[in-house]
Amino acid sequence: MEVLLLSGYRPHPIGLDALEDGEIRLDSQIRSLKEIGLTPIVVLSGNHADDVLRVSQQLESCELVFDANDNSSNLFTNLRSGLHVTKNACFALPVEIPVPPEGHWKHLKAELIREGLLTAHHVIHAFPTEGAAWQHWRGFPLLVTAIGNRVILDLKTGKGLTDERIRYYRLPSVSSLQHPLRINTV
Repeated sequence: MEVLLLSGYRPHPIGLDALEDGEIRLDSQIRSLKEIGLTPIVVLSGNHADDVLRVSQQLESCELVFDANDNSSNLFTNLRSGLHVTKNACFALPVEIPVPPEGHWKHLKAELIREGLLTAHHVIHAFPTEGAAWQHWRGFPLLVTAIGNRVILDLKTGKGLTDERIRYYRLPSVSSLQHPLRINTV
């Protein structure tokens, strides 16, 4: 499945900070997503997009999307820009949130399969377990359903990710699952 890696929603470049091993965060995120079988689509915006393009070693292997909202870019405009390149359900993750373990992604996808492709939910999310590295970013990554994709793109005056017209479905955390998931691939 595709993951919209939202990295163009701040007025300064994000994802260019170096990690302990010297790799930049954006490249680490792209590599980590690919390692668990996901396909990253990187959303960039603003004056700093060129900086990101010059520094990243992993962008050449990804589809790129530019959020043309420039200085007024935010998570919602990044998400909407990314949704234009996919018609299917997809994940969304801000670049500074550590990539959750593979089981978290499978948990979200299993729920989409259980709900069915024509689910009434627009966005499915599971809050991380206590102590997870991304715990402070409650509810990411998001799984935007195919119906949610259309609904979000049709919002002409979107109020952001908290818009009351977007129907969220909150799952229990991965650690509270009764049975292990039986899905071969993400």
